Amino acid sequence: LIFIAAPRWMVIAALGVAFGAWWGFWFAMLAAWVASLAAFGATRGVLREVIRARLSHRSWFASLENAMRGGGGLKISFLLRLNPLVHFTISSWALGLTAVSFSSYALGTLLGMIPMSAVFAYAGETVGCALLDDTPLPPASKMGLFLGLGALTVVSLIPFLVSWLRRRRLAP
Repeated sequence: LIFIAAPRWMVIAALGVAFGAWWGFWFAMLAAWVASLAAFGATRGVLREVIRARLSHRSWFASLENAMRGGGGLKISFLLRLNPLVHFTISSWALGLTAVSFSSYALGTLLGMIPMSAVFAYAGETVGCALLDDTPLPPASKMGLFLGLGALTVVSLIPFLVSWLRRRRLAP
């Protein structure tokens, strides 16, 4: 997952098909978390100082560095992981270039991955197994998928809501 930029939802769903929702969820969480920590660490160790030297005179980069210090890095890491539109691997590399602490990055990433991993592991198990067995989905499974995807959609909107509220608060 670090170097092959495979869509995370596909990997999670495949693990749900292969191991069931429960174990697929845990395998997906562990694999994605370890891969994200490796990508973060590799970028932090190899490129951070080179990029900082080139961008340190830019005001937006200084603002980003300040936002990542303290609890801001935890919040930003968490919110990035909630948003399925933000590419997982690229955000791991990008966060490695910032001043976010390793512990804030690791915790924010771990917590932010939970909703997507849970929904797609369940979807992989229910839909994938129904397709493999050539059987229709039971109504309870359809309702579970509908509720899970709805909840994931609502959770995915949290970063946008936080950004919108912040802009409204800062606007004159």
